[in-house]
Amino acid sequence: MSRMQIAAIYLYSHHDQRLDLDFDLSAVNVLVGVSYSGKSSLIEVIDYCLGASQCHIPGVVREATSWVGVLWRNGKSDILLCRRVPPPSALSSEEVYFSVGAPVEVPAVASAITANTNRDGGLRQFEQALKMGVIAGETFTEREGTRISFRHAIPYLLQSDDVIINKSTLLRGANDERKLSISDSLPYFLGAVDEKTARAETKLRQVRTQRDKEARRIDAADKTLAGDRDRALGLLTEAAQLQMVTAVADDVPQDILTTLLQRVSGWATSPDTVGEQDQLQSLYATERDLRQQYAIARRQLDAANMVIESAVGYSDAVERQKSRLDVIGYFKSDVERDACPVCNGSIHEKTPSLSNIETALGRLQAELSDVERDRPKIDEYAKGRSEDLIRIGQELETVRTRIAAVIRESEEASERIGLDERRLRVAGRVSYYLEDRTSAEVIDRSRIEKLEAEIQELEQIADPEAKAERIEALQTQVSIHATELLKRLPFDPNYRASQIAFNARQISIRFVLGPRVMQMRDIGGDESYLSGHVATLLALHRVFADGQRPVPGVIVFDQLSRPFFPADAFQGEVEVRGDDRDDLKRYFDVIFDEVEQQKSLQVIVLEHALFADAPRYVKAVKKRWTLENRLIPPDWPRVLASQGE
Repeated sequence: MSRMQIAAIYLYSHHDQRLDLDFDLSAVNVLVGVSYSGKSSLIEVIDYCLGASQCHIPGVVREATSWVGVLWRNGKSDILLCRRVPPPSALSSEEVYFSVGAPVEVPAVASAITANTNRDGGLRQFEQALKMGVIAGETFTEREGTRISFRHAIPYLLQSDDVIINKSTLLRGANDERKLSISDSLPYFLGAVDEKTARAETKLRQVRTQRDKEARRIDAADKTLAGDRDRALGLLTEAAQLQMVTAVADDVPQDILTTLLQRVSGWATSPDTVGEQDQLQSLYATERDLRQQYAIARRQLDAANMVIESAVGYSDAVERQKSRLDVIGYFKSDVERDACPVCNGSIHEKTPSLSNIETALGRLQAELSDVERDRPKIDEYAKGRSEDLIRIGQELETVRTRIAAVIRESEEASERIGLDERRLRVAGRVSYYLEDRTSAEVIDRSRIEKLEAEIQELEQIADPEAKAERIEALQTQVSIHATELLKRLPFDPNYRASQIAFNARQISIRFVLGPRVMQMRDIGGDESYLSGHVATLLALHRVFADGQRPVPGVIVFDQLSRPFFPADAFQGEVEVRGDDRDDLKRYFDVIFDEVEQQKSLQVIVLEHALFADAPRYVKAVKKRWTLENRLIPPDWPRVLASQGE
């Protein structure tokens, strides 16, 4: 059986050059290089082309490349995935070139590449080529997981140097927020569920939800019908208290109950035609105007009365003064005033006093005449103001009486509206009851039977117990394969007889030795950690291959020799000869044997250890990079962060 594998990796420069890294299919490919030669960046190149959300291609490789590409091959079918490298200031690029062919035509230079899709589009097309369907990632619980994508399979392909000897993390990405999605998707990649069962599981959840909803409806309907008469009598009792219907007896027939309830439900308030607030506002405005008019008339009448009182007082004073001065009145009026009024003797010369008396007397007579002439006008004015006061007062009394009447009517209307509101509430409850009872009477009870039958059919396909058994069986298969491989790998002698127990849910392995169950970190030693990782990954790919799962037959190991030649102590190429480091060679022997046995597995090892006298190792070496001859040619121009792209 053939599986998708990497035929080549392409790096495109900024000046239209292309660097090709070709790989043998179903074989071990070793890329040897010193530290900082760029070899470890190839894992990030593969990850980025397969739709990583961010570009983590490091250092010079990112600065010197404009596009990167991976050529995948399955039999005679090729898939080319190229993706633009973002400038140093950006996190990623959405420009993707996807091409399928037999063989595919690979662009010679970067300027010949034109993006024809985006990151998600390229990933979806790659999934289709792997025959991955659209499925959700829920596998262990009743929750609905996210859609499974090929991104969830990356941990089974790439084993980076920070994970390969990690004592608590088994797979790349299983030590952060991605762990849950990896756990959810693993049963699918193992084959415990497939597209058919996943669709059935999704449908099963939906139908169960509908069944539960329908069961609640039937239960509510049964409760409604069970207490139907008591509830109806209770509602009619409330309606009778509000005088909406007459009181009913407990044994009244059901049809009469229904008729009365329908009458109550149709009850409506009479329209309110009185605009009390508008009337009050108008009457209060009229009252204010009348009070102002009344005050003005009162001031005018008071002023007139004051004038009258002053005129009367003045007239009395004038009369008294006139009486004192008018001595002539004691004599005949026709007697000449040039004669003495006592003896009638001639007055040859009038005295000043006499003249003054005559002058004053004349003036008083004139003023008295003026007062007597104006008095009727003042009296008439005062009479008019007095009549105005009476009229305005009567109008005020009328307006105030109307105001009091409107207020009384408004209070009565408020009481009436309060009663109407209570009646409306009862009418609404009765309407709801009638609708509820009608729904309960006409509910389709056969629907839940149909849903139950559909659930049974779906459970035959997506049986939770059967799925759990399949997962358990596949876990056991991985454990058996991993244990077999572990026996051939370097391991702590104290635990050499241990068996590996793989846990798909926890994405972890444990070592079982008799009654003891130990976590990976309980064993100790970088070689033991490395052996656990290598054995488990190779075992997983056995199961993937046996189940024809949509996982490419590729594992990329970054520096298997790390426990033996740590990078901080051995930065250059390490040449291993003879029996030197025989324990390290055992890893490569197991990997070579596994690739030959599976026939559908490709392993790419990024190393700085070279077994110079091991024929199949030397044959597998595809590249050797030194500080002078690195992955990126020295003449390739670089784009720095300050330059942009």
